[in-house]
Amino acid sequence: MKLSWQSQFGSLIFVTLLLWLAAFSISYQSFTIELRPVVANLAEGLALADNPEPIIATVRARVGAAYRLKYSGAITAEFDLSAAVSEGSYQIKPDILVNLKDAWLISAQPETIKIKLVTSVTRTVSLVADPVGFPAAGFSLGDITITPATVDITGPDSVVNVISEAAVPISVKRRSSSFTAFGQPQLTDAAGHPLTNVLFSPHQVSVAVDIKIGDSFKTIGLVPTLTGTLAPGYWVSYVEFEPPTLTLRAAAEQLSKIDSLSTTPIKLADRSADFTDKVSANLPAGVVLVSPNLINVKVKVAMSSDSRILVLMPSYANITEGLSVTSVAPPTVSVVLSGSVDKLSSLSRADVAMALDLRGLLSGSNMVSLTKEMFQTPAGIEVISFMPSALEVSLTKS
Repeated sequence: MKLSWQSQFGSLIFVTLLLWLAAFSISYQSFTIELRPVVANLAEGLALADNPEPIIATVRARVGAAYRLKYSGAITAEFDLSAAVSEGSYQIKPDILVNLKDAWLISAQPETIKIKLVTSVTRTVSLVADPVGFPAAGFSLGDITITPATVDITGPDSVVNVISEAAVPISVKRRSSSFTAFGQPQLTDAAGHPLTNVLFSPHQVSVAVDIKIGDSFKTIGLVPTLTGTLAPGYWVSYVEFEPPTLTLRAAAEQLSKIDSLSTTPIKLADRSADFTDKVSANLPAGVVLVSPNLINVKVKVAMSSDSRILVLMPSYANITEGLSVTSVAPPTVSVVLSGSVDKLSSLSRADVAMALDLRGLLSGSNMVSLTKEMFQTPAGIEVISFMPSALEVSLTKS
């Protein structure tokens, strides 16, 4: 049976529509973006008590536009607080703005966010540079000068009066010459996201970065490599190095991965008294020691009793995603342990662990107080005391 021309034309339109839908589905894609809301029209003298929770926006865009939409800031979330004129709690619907052709918003969750406004306070804080990335190979980072060196920060008392400095991120990635650029001061939360409930004045500063020819330098601590077994009934109470630290020279990116170096073996076999020795540091390929690689070591040997001291290198727990530890000062902790003589005599550094809890720490320098709960010991061994009571931990974006 031959179809009429009307039926044939209808079939052609249907097939064309299916092809168009298939092409549309291939050319466009849907994805989600986490947006950090910014605040507009905030009344003078007020501040958000807490950093607003993120908005999860679902967007559809051409495949070629998806990357630009995610990373160019072409989509933003904004709170218009012109109607909020006094302290209190408000339910606010964010405005989602998509400033890119061939892209549109499908949905945003949550649709409204509860915020609390409080009286704002202002304080002057210092600025510190937060270099992002590493200079080009064969170049190193020199001095960084920020002008002005201080800014006024305005926000809730719970934030403003507990900080003393703010960071200015500045990219030095693959730079091979000195430069000056503008940077914006910021504070970040535990996850490394900028806080939007604080304002800076001025909001933009000048950052002069000195890029030098040559490698970078870093000072690190030493970890003793002990081999063999002392005479029965004796244990190593501490190990002391002279010099206590070493300065390394290498590419900045390589140095960022080195926190300490191990030594060549220190032989303990059958010793029962204090002794001195000379060791070297085990240097990775491409790393140069500024001073001669010859280190004096003094080993204190004590008779076992119901207590003993171990020198531990800390490990790290609960590091915020996106941050990494660049230095710890001092690099070791001395811990006094108690227990039965037989258990203490067989105890080694490998049996006791110390994990610094870095939960919630921000980029920059942080003082971390030590607690007994940070030490892990075998059954029957108890932590009596430790020195120092706190460590200075520096974190940077990884």
